[in-house]
Amino acid sequence: MKKLLFLTAVGAILATPAVAVQKCVALDASMSCSASNWEEFENVADWELPCTTNGTSVILKGVFACSKIPGDMPGETRDFLPTTSYETIGQDVNCWCKMISPAMSSWIYVDTSVDSDSCNMFCASLCLQALPMLKSVLLGAIYN
Repeated sequence: MKKLLFLTAVGAILATPAVAVQKCVALDASMSCSASNWEEFENVADWELPCTTNGTSVILKGVFACSKIPGDMPGETRDFLPTTSYETIGQDVNCWCKMISPAMSSWIYVDTSVDSDSCNMFCASLCLQALPMLKSVLLGAIYN
């Protein structure tokens, strides 16, 4: 009898669904973002962009990639960037940005640097400077 009660209790615990809190934020054309402190994001691997949408504050978070894959113009999007190994001394390297929170976007081309060291040092701050101007591209990269 004790075994049956114990197994029933364990089964009830395992069968109970997990409950999580979820906050929905409408990212739309009313979103306004400010990248006033972009200097703080030099030589870092990720970025954060404070925005307001429909009266709600939201922090967009993202990452960057320095790639030999060129972009034709700022705002161009790609679903993926292939990983390549290359020698970049004296070669152009391209800065791509991707939002990872509160939603995942495609990669967005921002700028070209003169070499990989410059790209790795300044790409996160370039994302912060460019993405407020590329807001419609960012939203399209989420929903398309």
